[in-house]
Amino acid sequence: MRRHFDLLIPILVLVGALVLRIHDGSVLSELRNRVFDTYQRLQPRPYLQQPVRILDIDEESLRRLGQWPWPRDLMARIVNRLIDAGAAAVVLDILQQEPDRTGPQSLMKQWQNRSDFGALRDAVAKLPDPDAEFAAALAHGPTVVVFSLNQSPGGRAPLCKTPFSSLGAADDNAGDYLTKTNGATAALPAFEQAAA
Repeated sequence: MRRHFDLLIPILVLVGALVLRIHDGSVLSELRNRVFDTYQRLQPRPYLQQPVRILDIDEESLRRLGQWPWPRDLMARIVNRLIDAGAAAVVLDILQQEPDRTGPQSLMKQWQNRSDFGALRDAVAKLPDPDAEFAAALAHGPTVVVFSLNQSPGGRAPLCKTPFSSLGAADDNAGDYLTKTNGATAALPAFEQAAA
């Protein structure tokens, strides 16, 4: 009888662990996170200098440089400064699929119903194009622009400058684990062409 009792406790612990594993809910996840946090406080990982820097657009940036989105000529100056400072790559995690609202073409559309449009058109036509400045900055160094995959159909497929490769047999069901999308939103073609 004593021998069966000695086996009962480990079996109950094992069954309990299996039940927790099968029903891995928020309570167990929270417990796991708290244990990990405790380990990090007791013996934190040593800080290692990383070669990656993030240029964050925060409240201070908005206070100094103005409301978002910033004009593309300002973005061009930022990209040029990063490249000139020796950045190995500049990755812009900002989807820029529309022309700059401060560019000459956009201004002409906004002001076309004004009575003095003829005089404005001549003045606006002489303004530099911020989108062209931004494209030139993207071409100045190793840059990457983003695109967005959408569930709704439509949009233009992004320009693919790098080939894709796959490993394994074509019938290994790898596609079952990939996200299925019906459409995409890409950056302006001039930006895609200019970026590396």
